[in-house]
Amino acid sequence: MFSLILSVVVFLLILFKFLRNDQFRFVSYFPAKDHQTNTTKMLFTPPNSKDKKYYQVDFDKKIIYPYDQTTDNSNSENFAEYIGIPKEEKSSKVSKDIVVYLMSLDKTKFLVNYVITDLTSPISDYDGSQTVISLTRYLCDKNNKTCILSDLINKANSWDKLGKSPIEWYWWDSNKKILLGATPEFNQNVAMYDYQNNIYKIIKSADYKYFCISASPSQEKMVTCEGNQITLSDNHLNKIRQYTIQFNPIVEVTTAHDKESIDFALWSYDEKTVYFVTNFSVYTLDLSTGKSLLIYQNNQKHDLNRYEYRLSLSSNGKYLAVVDYESKVSGTYKVDYSEFNGKTLVLKVIDLQQKNKITEVMRGDGIWIW
Repeated sequence: MFSLILSVVVFLLILFKFLRNDQFRFVSYFPAKDHQTNTTKMLFTPPNSKDKKYYQVDFDKKIIYPYDQTTDNSNSENFAEYIGIPKEEKSSKVSKDIVVYLMSLDKTKFLVNYVITDLTSPISDYDGSQTVISLTRYLCDKNNKTCILSDLINKANSWDKLGKSPIEWYWWDSNKKILLGATPEFNQNVAMYDYQNNIYKIIKSADYKYFCISASPSQEKMVTCEGNQITLSDNHLNKIRQYTIQFNPIVEVTTAHDKESIDFALWSYDEKTVYFVTNFSVYTLDLSTGKSLLIYQNNQKHDLNRYEYRLSLSSNGKYLAVVDYESKVSGTYKVDYSEFNGKTLVLKVIDLQQKNKITEVMRGDGIWIW
């Protein structure tokens, strides 16, 4: 009898430990749709693998499962059904491809490039590209499956006076006829082009290495950041309010390169809060009160301002996913922006409704958040 009771107690303890386990686990199936309300899509490379795959995380159930790209219409548009644009073809000498440059916010229109590439030309060691023979731009309508020639991007670029650092347009409201973009190197300049009223505006950053822009979910507002300041604007870049952030310093600043600055910003779905990343930390900013709160710091005092480092908010707004990195060798750190050897990327989740509790999801090389 005693042994039976002891066995039951041991079983209950094991079960209790299992239920309280914070470890995330991989599964090979797609959960039911009602499980997907808390997911964050991410792209990461499993350790010792060169094949990048999409995965999603259900933070409530602590499972990681493959992401079905076929359900993402932005990645699966079939332009073979469209009229008004040449068909894609490939031979031993040339490749004729349709490449989406921008999709409108309402996902009904595409700005696409029809690119003809010389397949007999040398392959670039830098990015694997080959010589482009021609590039023609089209505007395609998803509803009626038609395309027409478009000079919209050429007109937008004609305003650009930045020379060697042209604007890359990445946000397009086809209904309000607004384009937003930034220069590619650390987003040091931000531009807006209202092509209905022919209005062009640009914000030039003083400290080009730390500058970012983020549009709100409604696309009516946006924030830009530089140094320790966040500026709230409308979607024409007209200033509404500016916030000066008081950082919690954790390292000794020895050079301007080490100076803590805001690198990336992300909106909450109710547009009341902005989450942002500095070199070393993650903060929240209450847009109504102007109060900021530190919710995460790298405990090894590393500079987090890396291209890998981004934030992603779960669909229910409860979890904030972050990618950090840690030294594989304890106590070592080199301020070298080209050196990633000796470091491990770590995906973590912050529970915004449980006093910003932090849980590690996984670690390894090549973890990205999208």
